[in-house]
Amino acid sequence: MDKDSNNLVVSITKALNPTETPLKMKHARNVIIATYRTKEIKSVWSIITRQPLMEHRFTAWKFCHMLHKVMREGHPICLKQSLTHKALILEVGKLWGHLQDGVGTCVESYTKLVVNKLEFHEKNAIFPGSLLLEFNEVEKFAEDDRNIYFQLCVEVFDYLDHIIDVQSKIFASVNIFRMSSMTPQGQCRLAPLITLIQDSNPLYDISVRLMFKLHNGLPSDVLIGHRDRFNDLFSKIKYFYDNVRPLQYFADVIQVPSLPENAPNFLSQIDLGNYVAPTVYVKQEQEEPPENLVDNLTPIENSDLNERDNIIKRLQEELLEKENQLKNEAKLISKISELNLRNHSLEAEISTIKEKFIEIQSGEKRTLHSEKESKASLEMNINELKFKTEEMKEMLNMKTMEYENLLADKNLEITKLKSGITQKENMFTELKNEYDANVIKCQEILKKNEFETEISRKLTDDVNLKQLECANLLQERANCEEKITSMNLTIETMTNDKYELDKRLHSLEENISLLNQELERANKEIDELKRNKNEIENLLFEAKSLTIKETFKILDCLSDSELTPEKALENIEQIQRLLRQLNTEYIKYSKSPSEINGLISTCLSLIHSITSLHTCVAYIFNSVSDLVKAEDILQNCNDFQDSLKPIHQVLSNSKDPKILQDIIDSIPNAKLKVIQELILSLINTSPEGLNLEYMLQMELKAMDEIIEEATNKIIEIYSDSKTSNNGIKLEVHEKILDSCTSLMKSIKILIKKSRLLQDEIVAQGKGHFPTKEFYKRNSQWAGGLISASKNIAKGANFLVESANRFFTTESSNNFEIIVAAQEIAASTAQLVIASKVKADKNSQKLVELTKASRDVSQATGSVVAAVKDGNIQLDNFNELELEQLTPSQMKTREMEIHVKVLELEQALQNERYKLMSFRKACYKNGQDE
Repeated sequence: MDKDSNNLVVSITKALNPTETPLKMKHARNVIIATYRTKEIKSVWSIITRQPLMEHRFTAWKFCHMLHKVMREGHPICLKQSLTHKALILEVGKLWGHLQDGVGTCVESYTKLVVNKLEFHEKNAIFPGSLLLEFNEVEKFAEDDRNIYFQLCVEVFDYLDHIIDVQSKIFASVNIFRMSSMTPQGQCRLAPLITLIQDSNPLYDISVRLMFKLHNGLPSDVLIGHRDRFNDLFSKIKYFYDNVRPLQYFADVIQVPSLPENAPNFLSQIDLGNYVAPTVYVKQEQEEPPENLVDNLTPIENSDLNERDNIIKRLQEELLEKENQLKNEAKLISKISELNLRNHSLEAEISTIKEKFIEIQSGEKRTLHSEKESKASLEMNINELKFKTEEMKEMLNMKTMEYENLLADKNLEITKLKSGITQKENMFTELKNEYDANVIKCQEILKKNEFETEISRKLTDDVNLKQLECANLLQERANCEEKITSMNLTIETMTNDKYELDKRLHSLEENISLLNQELERANKEIDELKRNKNEIENLLFEAKSLTIKETFKILDCLSDSELTPEKALENIEQIQRLLRQLNTEYIKYSKSPSEINGLISTCLSLIHSITSLHTCVAYIFNSVSDLVKAEDILQNCNDFQDSLKPIHQVLSNSKDPKILQDIIDSIPNAKLKVIQELILSLINTSPEGLNLEYMLQMELKAMDEIIEEATNKIIEIYSDSKTSNNGIKLEVHEKILDSCTSLMKSIKILIKKSRLLQDEIVAQGKGHFPTKEFYKRNSQWAGGLISASKNIAKGANFLVESANRFFTTESSNNFEIIVAAQEIAASTAQLVIASKVKADKNSQKLVELTKASRDVSQATGSVVAAVKDGNIQLDNFNELELEQLTPSQMKTREMEIHVKVLELEQALQNERYKLMSFRKACYKNGQDE
């Protein structure tokens, strides 16, 4: 490998390191320079495909950022040669999108943006990677074809939509974990926003000019959809820029563009003259201290790089100066266009006034004959008409003076513009010629306007406005008659509405009467049930209190058991399970006191497990050398026993089951977790070590049992669904259950392949050591397998519970099955990744495991599709049922649906509060760790 190739490998490897830090710009620059040196990007892709894009999420994130920068600033051939890798880019996003965490969703969205950029440049080869292009080049490319403008505008909008989606997911990820922009973790997520701003700014400018171009040649109603979409994008881009601007991290890196308060009005060409394109400026980066990128780099190469940077900087300054000059030129042209538009407006107004005077004059001639006959009756109004005539003359004079002042102001502005253009005569020769022609036209228009104004003034002295006043009176009378007719129609409509409302009110009163009767019957039944319940509770209360009181005394006794730390861990898991079971049995007992036997049995089993745990902890305290940790374990064990006293009080006094649930979820579980962590840390530091092999095998065994049980439960649900449903519901249930069953089969195969690969890894890696020693030396790897196994088991249970709720309730939209399926897919991905860490790359079992993982992903997609299609079919079926109901039944169903909506809104609010509390707790735990 030559020196340049070796440098490129090192740069890409360092750029895509898996640490949670932002992409180093110097490494990205080295890759960009390499594309210009070699005039290709194939060598870059050959190195990228060997990076761990599928193993580390931050490697995938930096890969998207680096590829985006290379496509923007690298050699133009990069865009064309990267098209063959679209499938790989999307596969990276799809893999990490399954994790449903902050960075995973960001990676998935960013990969879609990168692929969209490749496709955009493929369709519109005229655009460079930086998207910086003069609009006259776009006009030449389109050849004034409105169809091309229309399609290009849609593609630019799509591009901006992808940018908005990426930035919104970045901010959501930062806000969820409350990251600062000045920490490496925050900057890792926020750094790509600079490139997104560089892309969105020219795209926004192009979209504005395209919209003005389209509105200049097409009817406004044809472009309603374009205007609505642009206004939505405008508000989102402005919100994006306003969110970035206050962040301290960007203050020294980029000058964020500023957008106006309101979107441009494309229906007025005046806004085109007032439009100023926003500018973005990326500040020169400070040179970072060298990191010995390659040991054999020479000072000559460094000097070449510095010289290139200086040349690039000088060219950027020249480009900025030229851009400022072009902006000044555009402003001058826009002002001239605005003056032309205003002159045309004045011409139109004067023409309108002239036509009115002509009409008035002709009307005056027609009324002269009739005026002789009605002269006597009009003499009383002559003075008033004369007065109004004088007022009209004064108003016309004032209007004329305003026009003259306005024209004078415009003449002054034209003079100023002319002097400004004269100063730049050498630079803008063509512009000056065009400007002189426009000035001559303006002077001709002014002379014409002055002549027409003089004619109008003379006409005002001769015109009699008496007939105009009469016509106005007649018009007002006609308007009054129309208003009276409209009011009569309104009164008639309101009368009909009142009649309909009276009918509906009568129907509601009948329904309320029926509901009151049913409510009285229900209250009587409830009173009867309460009396029966009180009788039963009085009979069992004394027996229950005595039994529970005696059973809790067993806590003071210690029983002999297997005195090992592993046994203590088993007891902790058993206690956690029994606490959950205790809550379930107590709920059953609260509903039916005859279920007390299950409650007492659970209490006795719980006490036995707690006694065994205490015995193991006492043995650990007397056996280990680390007395500090031993004392902590013993103290927490005693605290755990004390935390069970409120449970005793709840059970003895028959309190609300929700109180018991809150107590179990708070202190006891937290104490058990602390004891578990202390025992694990103590055993890991002991000479014997933790029997990870035993734990892993037990966890895998438990996972197999749970998945087998879940599969059988799904089959049982399927059988119940056949007996209780028919028609469309049965068809929907069959499709969903078939997809869930296929997912379970795929998971079984994946677990089997994972186990075979695990055995191969242990056989190859343990050497002369026993298997237990291998797991001890690779505890982190074993822990990853254990964690993945637990997550898969939890996902399988959640899937069964979700399916059961879906088929036993009347809900037609239940997305819990989708969430459960995606969670299982994410957990299996974790299991695959944990297995790949230690596996040989050429292992056939690894290939089989990878194929099984793809099958699980495909099965997950089938579950999602089946649920969504089923929801649509059930919604359509419910709509057909509603069409067959009577008006009374429709009203009853409406009230039932309204009650359901209120219940769902309340449930949604409660779940959002729980989610907020959960995130706060996770954030606090993350800080503590």
